[in-house]
Amino acid sequence: MQLLRYSAGAICILLGGLVFFVHTDRQFINLTPGEGAGLLQTIRSEEVYEQTFQTRGQTISKIGAYLVPVNANAKTSQAVITISLFAGADQIATADIPVSLINNSGPSFVRLDVPSNKNEDITLRISALPDAHGLIALQKRQFDETFSQQTILFTIDGEKQDYAIGYTVYENIWPPFVQQLGGILVCAGLVLVMWNLVQQARNMTSILLLLYIALLYAAPSLKTYPSFFPAVAILIVAFWAVLRISGRTTIAATFGAFVFVCSTWLPLYFITNGTAEGILSVRDALIDPNQISVSHGGGGYVGISGALFAVVGICIWIYRLATRKLVVTQLDSAVAFLFVVSFYITFIPSPIHHYKAIILVVGCIAWFASLSFDSMQRFLGLRDMFVQTLLVLLLAIFLLDFMNITARTFAYGIGI
Repeated sequence: MQLLRYSAGAICILLGGLVFFVHTDRQFINLTPGEGAGLLQTIRSEEVYEQTFQTRGQTISKIGAYLVPVNANAKTSQAVITISLFAGADQIATADIPVSLINNSGPSFVRLDVPSNKNEDITLRISALPDAHGLIALQKRQFDETFSQQTILFTIDGEKQDYAIGYTVYENIWPPFVQQLGGILVCAGLVLVMWNLVQQARNMTSILLLLYIALLYAAPSLKTYPSFFPAVAILIVAFWAVLRISGRTTIAATFGAFVFVCSTWLPLYFITNGTAEGILSVRDALIDPNQISVSHGGGGYVGISGALFAVVGICIWIYRLATRKLVVTQLDSAVAFLFVVSFYITFIPSPIHHYKAIILVVGCIAWFASLSFDSMQRFLGLRDMFVQTLLVLLLAIFLLDFMNITARTFAYGIGI
């Protein structure tokens, strides 16, 4: 048994380490061109076409311009269109696109893998040698309410134009989900390998695991919101302690702490600096995974899993009330009253409406979700190792869901 545990632990650590090396491309700029022959700019060999954009410190993995052949000779031509990137006066990358491979099905890409600095202006330069003269055209886009001339600059031979060209840029990222999945696998492996020590110091191990999970959860914010991790760490340990004191099992208290602290109300509060306004629907605030600062500034994603467990927990509380277990349900009844009041303040138009009450709503949902998880665990058996293992796996799946939503919130909620 001990050998099996060590082997499983080693496999988890190995898999977690391998997952850590996974990187991928993510689009962070996509300016699609307009339609019509009037929005084409034929590339001439004697002209240089430049468009400037700003980065946020990304590693630019590939960049593409919306090009289209405008001459029948383009399909058989051996010529190339040159795409270069400049940081100020310094050329930082260059690559060629064969004219024969350009079609009108989308942007034509080159791979560059160029690091950039935060808020750095990068210039995309497009040029052609004489043998490519007049074969290819840039697809243009007129300025509108979605972007202005203050955010983008396109020039021909240094002369500012009244439009922009369509282009798209990808960055090379280490996906937060990959970091978090790898981190959880490594953590699981270490727990298995050090199982005897874990059993001797359960509470201390639980607190250390909560802090480790808080670090994984806050990983997408470490560069942009360094104070987010301390806030998460303090709240997750505090809420877990409250649930443990109220009688929840360690796993049930951990689940409740996840639902409360890993809800997106906290990242959205940081992103919006606590200034978001408006009344949201219950679905938008609690269930919709697209939690962004513009439309969901007061969101509190608990997901379908958190909501279902909370509903079951409320049913358990009602059943205990009906069977006159009043002493057992005193604290649950107080939380239920707080839930009704905070729900009304958050979602119902009234003179006392305030979106920040979503924090209390999520806290109450987490309380009843934890009650449900606790009851399920006790019903299935507290000493059944197989059951406990399944519950831990279920907990990890829920956690990854919360982590993934928050990572998306940080990526898109601040306009990256």
